[in-house]
Amino acid sequence: MPRSFRDFLPIVLVTLAAAATLAAGFLPLFSTEQVLGRGDDSRGVLRYTQSGWSTVFGLPGEDGGSQPSEPLGVALLIAAVVLLVALVFVIRQVVTGRASAAARGVTLGGAAFLAGVVLATAMAGIPAPVDTGRVRFETSLEAGMWLLFLAVVAAAAAAVLGYLTPAGAGPAWSDPGTAYADTPTPPSGIAITVLPPGDPAAR
Repeated sequence: MPRSFRDFLPIVLVTLAAAATLAAGFLPLFSTEQVLGRGDDSRGVLRYTQSGWSTVFGLPGEDGGSQPSEPLGVALLIAAVVLLVALVFVIRQVVTGRASAAARGVTLGGAAFLAGVVLATAMAGIPAPVDTGRVRFETSLEAGMWLLFLAVVAAAAAAVLGYLTPAGAGPAWSDPGTAYADTPTPPSGIAITVLPPGDPAAR
C-alpha cells in the first residue's frame, strides 16, 4: 500500500519536538537586565543570561562570571527522552502500517509532559517586573525558550494526528472489500478460477 506524506508526518513532528527540546537545554532561555539607578544617576546595567544549567552575569564591557542555576536542563532532558521513546513507537507504527494505542498514548504523554516542563521553566525564569525607582529588572526571551515553544506545538500536533487514526486500524488487506477488489487471487495466494459470463446450462 503506497504511503503518503501524512503517514510520515508524525515522525517528522516528534523528531522536531525532541531535537528542539534537547537543543533548548543548552541554549540561553532568558536574559534579564538589572538597571541600577535612573537617568544621570544610572550606575550601569547588570545583565543575567540563564540557560538550563547556569546563569552568566556581568556588566557590559567587563568580564563577567557564572554560577549554577536551577536545574532546568534536567527536566528538559527527561522530556526529550520521553519524546524519543514516543518516536520509537511512532516509527514502529508507520513501518507496520497499523495504528497503535501505545504510540498515540506515549506521544500524548510526551506532549503533555513537555508542556508542563515548559510552563514550569517559564514561571521559574520570568520574574515579575520590578521597578523601585533605583533598581529596575527587564526580562526577555532568548532562543532556547522559542525553541521550547516550537517543540510544544510540534509534539501537540503529533499527538492530535495520532488520534485521527483509530487504534487497531490495519493495512488494506485486512478489509475484505479491499482485499478482493480487482483481483481473482485472495490474500491466501490460492488462485480462483473465474468462468466467463454466459448461460450456466451451456457449460
